[in-house]
Amino acid sequence: QQRDNMLWSSVLWAVLAGLCLAQGYKLSEEEKKTIVDLHNQMRSMVIPSASNMRGMSWGQDLETVATQYAAQCVWEHNLDIQSVFGENLYVGTGSFNVSKAVWRWFQEREDYTYSTNKCRTLKMCGHYTQLVWAESSRVGCGTHLCDEVKGLGFKGATMLVCNYSPAGNAEGEHPYEVGEPCSSCPEYHSCAGSLCGKDNNSSVGSSHC
Repeated sequence: QQRDNMLWSSVLWAVLAGLCLAQGYKLSEEEKKTIVDLHNQMRSMVIPSASNMRGMSWGQDLETVATQYAAQCVWEHNLDIQSVFGENLYVGTGSFNVSKAVWRWFQEREDYTYSTNKCRTLKMCGHYTQLVWAESSRVGCGTHLCDEVKGLGFKGATMLVCNYSPAGNAEGEHPYEVGEPCSSCPEYHSCAGSLCGKDNNSSVGSSHC
């Protein structure tokens, strides 16, 4: 725990130092709300149903880290935060749409089998399992319009990075517990829309440099 706290402090200090110089294309408040709303909607739609699925809210600190990393325009996961936050990546050319990006991640459910907790052969499903990881309760995302995305070769593409806390995709663990919605919510948590949480709304925060 102490190591994770020290690592997070180092990561946050670094990104805060450069954030105002590398914001690029910023997500609007409406786009942030859309991301949270879609996550909560999709988390309530899992099959089989989840008994302990937490509602999600926006994390300003996660947005800060994601925005800084998106500006690097590299198609690989941020190794500096892998023990602290979860992460999903998306790159799209042409007109950027956050709904399309989140939906692409959710579509990976077709390639995931809960009973075996595995992806189909030669398929990816890690974006989906992070999206529906029950214990992840905050999401924060950042975007950048890249001249070129290293590792893919896409030019003039928008990169979206979403970070999650607590991190999901723990090795050997299922993304959630199966059961009646909200039947395994933590103590003092309410239930709304099949999700556990004291506050399941889509409020987001903002900051100014």
